Amino acid sequence: MRIQYNQGQFVQNRYHHTNTNLNKTLKKLSSGYQINSASDDAAGLAISEKMRAQIRGLNQAGENIEDGLSLLQTADEALGQIINPNLQRMRELAIQAANDTLTDDDRANIQKEIDNIIKGINDITDGTEFNTIKLLQPPIELPPATPTGIVDLVLVFDDTGSMDLIQKKFADNIQNLLTSIQNKGVHDIRIGILNYAAGSNMGIDEWYDASLFDGQVWTSDPNKVINEINNIAQSTRGGIEKNMTALQKVIEYYNFREFPDSNTRYKHIILVTDEPGDDNNLAAETAQMLNNNNITVHGVYHLSGPWTSPGLNHVINETGGKKVEITNANWGSQLSSVIGETIGEVANVPEEPDTMQPIILQIGPNEGQQLRFNLYDCRAHKIGVDPLSVTTRQEAELALSKIDAAIELITSRRSEYGALYNRLEFALHDVKNIEEQLTKAESTLRDADMVNEIAKLNKDQVLLQSSQSMMVQINQMSQGILQLLK
Repeated sequence: MRIQYNQGQFVQNRYHHTNTNLNKTLKKLSSGYQINSASDDAAGLAISEKMRAQIRGLNQAGENIEDGLSLLQTADEALGQIINPNLQRMRELAIQAANDTLTDDDRANIQKEIDNIIKGINDITDGTEFNTIKLLQPPIELPPATPTGIVDLVLVFDDTGSMDLIQKKFADNIQNLLTSIQNKGVHDIRIGILNYAAGSNMGIDEWYDASLFDGQVWTSDPNKVINEINNIAQSTRGGIEKNMTALQKVIEYYNFREFPDSNTRYKHIILVTDEPGDDNNLAAETAQMLNNNNITVHGVYHLSGPWTSPGLNHVINETGGKKVEITNANWGSQLSSVIGETIGEVANVPEEPDTMQPIILQIGPNEGQQLRFNLYDCRAHKIGVDPLSVTTRQEAELALSKIDAAIELITSRRSEYGALYNRLEFALHDVKNIEEQLTKAESTLRDADMVNEIAKLNKDQVLLQSSQSMMVQINQMSQGILQLLK
């Protein structure tokens, strides 16, 4: 027997090792994970955390898709309400009004119901929201676009009648001007004539609006009505030809007009895009910005309300207004080109779009996994049923075609939303399936094998108890050696 060999130290080391393994096993059994720290499995932990990020992303993507489905369903239900009963009832009324057995009073009563239906359609579009997002009309905070691509062409003549040659040149180049404006996507122009003397208030003597109503002329002198353009038909698409014809009539009218004497001559053209309901009065100070010796073209974007000289100059500077001076006698053809460029680069007035801010759904856990679709403005005037008149048989027949077009348009948009709904349902099923399979893979990597860990627990407990017993035996052996010395 060797007394220098420490058997107790050996048993103690084994006891410590077994106790450490037992603690690890207890930790795994209590947490349910076989990887509780990086030291357990460094590579496995990295893979598991990446999988967990994907799993959580897939779960959120599924919720995003479900929100998108709810949004589409909300929009579809609202569009269905626009068609039935509103447009369907409107169509019935138009058919009824097209029957000559009705009197004018009967059609007037039908018109009242149609007007209320139009308001009802607008109420639906205004009230259709998802999480405060307007689905069928633009949000009210967005600035409205100038409707139907209208451009105001304001001609400013001097008071002495010395611009006859210029007027003739302009009239000769009407067609060139028409082509230039049409090429810039403008559908209608509104024509105004300014006639003023130096230092006096500049008001519009004649203002012709051919874009919204039948030809009308407003004049500061009721006796001065331009009969030649008073009956221009309503035009909202491709209406420039008629409006330019009206402009030519205006120029012909002014060729023979006698202007009062004045010491100041102004020869200017101002191209303006305006907003509905603007105040068409120019303050007298605006005359200070005009040049006495040249023809000047200005491009001004969205002016409304009373205009003063500092304000007008400020807007021109801020919006990149163009100032083009034309001094030779052949300015008419140049003017056509200049106005066309000004419309395109400075005063471009696109039509108010039917589509609104697109909806983008994040339907996957990674960048770029998105679905984008458009919301549409479905207010009554955007689907073509406002204004809608059935006060005559002819108007009722025209209204019927407009209503049919509106029904077809709304049905087309419902079909688009329906296809998107189906697509999102498929995407949701795919996301849920991927999430399930990835969760299964991550569980295999990260979760503890409970049966195996319980077996380890039992083994370590036996070894621990055995080590404790051996420690007792070693102590007893040491005591036996001491007895020999007695």
